[in-house]
This record gives sequence, C-alpha cells and structure tokens, in this order.
Amino acid sequence: MRNCTHYSKNWFLLIILFAITSQKVTAQEQQYWVETDEDIIKVYETGLFSAKLSSGAFGNSINYGNVVVVREQTLLLLADPTFDFIPLINGGFITQSNVSIFEMFDANNRLIHTLSNSSGSALGEGISEWYTNQQQSLWVLTNPIIKTPQGEGSAASIWDGERTKNLLYTATDKIEAVGVSDNGLFVALVTASRANGEGKISVFDRQANALMDIEVDKDFEAIGIEFSIDNEYFTLFSSKRAIVYGLPSGKKYGSTSFRTTLIDVELDTTTLTLYALTGSVDDKSVINSEIRKVDFKASKMVKKEIEKDFTRVHSTLPVKLKYLGGDIIISGIKEAYTIN
Repeated sequence: MRNCTHYSKNWFLLIILFAITSQKVTAQEQQYWVETDEDIIKVYETGLFSAKLSSGAFGNSINYGNVVVVREQTLLLLADPTFDFIPLINGGFITQSNVSIFEMFDANNRLIHTLSNSSGSALGEGISEWYTNQQQSLWVLTNPIIKTPQGEGSAASIWDGERTKNLLYTATDKIEAVGVSDNGLFVALVTASRANGEGKISVFDRQANALMDIEVDKDFEAIGIEFSIDNEYFTLFSSKRAIVYGLPSGKKYGSTSFRTTLIDVELDTTTLTLYALTGSVDDKSVINSEIRKVDFKASKMVKKEIEKDFTRVHSTLPVKLKYLGGDIIISGIKEAYTIN
C-alpha cells in the first residue's frame, strides 16, 4: 500500500530480461526491496533467486545491483510511480498501475481479472490504496483523495477478487485508518472531517452491510484499527491513545494514553489486557522502544524497555506487534524480535 498522491501520469512498460544466478538470498520477510537514490523497485519471494539488472533502467545514473526476483522468467518493471506488485499466497499476484488499475493473475501468469478503482472525478484523484487480511480473502480499496467541488473527499470499497461493493463515499472527509479482521469477516473505516476534525468509526461485514457507527473524539487522528482474534473486540489507536470497543455492541471497554509514540497494539481478549509497542519510528529504524501492558480490569499499566534498536525491512512495511501464547513478537524489522 502507498501513501502518496498522483493526479495524472502517462506510463509505459520496460521489459528487462535476466538470467538466474546460483546465489541464494535469505531474509526474514516475504517482501523485499532494493533502494536507489531516485526510486524503489519492489520484488518478491518465490524461489529466492538473485538476478542482476542492468543499470539505467530508469536513467543512466541509477545502478540497481542485485535484486531478488519473483519468477524464473521475464521481470516486468513499470516506469510508473503508482506501480505496485502484490504477491498472493496461492502463487498468483496482483499489479497496480496507472493510479487505480488492479490486475489479478493466477499462478500461471494468466490474467484473470481487471478492476478500475477510479472515482471518475473530472477534477482528479490520488493513488488508490489497498488493505487485506492475512488470508487475502478480502480486500479494501480506497481513494484517499478525490478532488470534488466541495474540496477533497474519499471513497472505499470491498473487493473479493471478482466483485466490488461500495462501502463509503464522502465529498469532504478523509479516511484516516482502515482495518480488516484476520478472517476477512469485518472491515472498519475511520473517517474525519477535513474542516473541523470531527470523525467516526464505521464497521461493516464482508457483504458491505453497515453494522455500527461510533463517534470519535475531535482530532483523534487515528493511525490504526486492530480486530481481536475472536472478532469480539477491536482497538482503535492514534499515536498517543488507544480505545477498546466491543463488537458489534460498540461498548467501550477501556482506553489509555501514552506519552511516547504508539506504534502498534494487540489485545488479549481472555484477560482484556492490551499490549502496546511504543517508541520512535522513522522510515529506517525503531529506537527507544518499550512494551506496555495495560490491564483494563485492574486499571494497571506496566512497561518493559527494549534495550536495542531495530532496522526496518522497509518504510512501506509496517512494524507490527503480535501476542501469541505468552510471547510478544515484533515483525517488520530485519530480525524478528520475541519477548517472553
């Protein structure tokens, strides 16, 4: 997913043939990047082979060096800043190009579906963004910026790989955060007025049926939504606050504030305990991080400092916290970190 804006761009395809080398590549994450001074090429793991691309693919001053490639065949690179490549767990993949065009391919590289997520605005729109669950059984596509006569609006829809259903359109509000439950049954959107900061969180089922709306404090500035594993709760959080709600009742079960920047949260539903990762994060690293444990039933918070800094895999891959069987796992960093 991207967080940038683009209104019109002509694009063309550069086809670069490569030969597979014998060098194996190992890494912690499924997605890999090679950074350059002017652009980023995304490439993804299947066989973990290394290939060498000629310099000058996007200009004579750029040398890409060694790149992990997706398949033992032609690598397609788009000279298009809106291009994205999304690997699928079934062996296929989705490409995004030309601001809002999504094309789905099967494991044999056959095109099976094409979707335009364009809003149709004559005034222009931003690059479409995508969100999905771990099983990739449900996708949320958003238009984060739509130019309208009233100002700037936004829109969101559900895509199951074949059909789309509209979730939201607003001529003036922005989408602050999107959440998809792990099993793909629920979607949550946080919207806020660009004019006065007033917002709400809306929850839908996978058929795009609205289940609930909850008003959010003015200027909350949400950055994330996490559903619990059993889908009985969800946690809304900003960089300084976290609130736990029941689903589908909307009942507030607890809230907490943080002095340091909140990066990610995970709720243990058996004890109504919230685990939070805080610290300073930028495009390359996570420093001064702490794990905070918030027991809502006992109204108690404890913290544990992490005595090391982390290097991120890439700026577009989020740093995530997971609580599994008593262990806290931090991912999105070059060496996954576990705390018992």
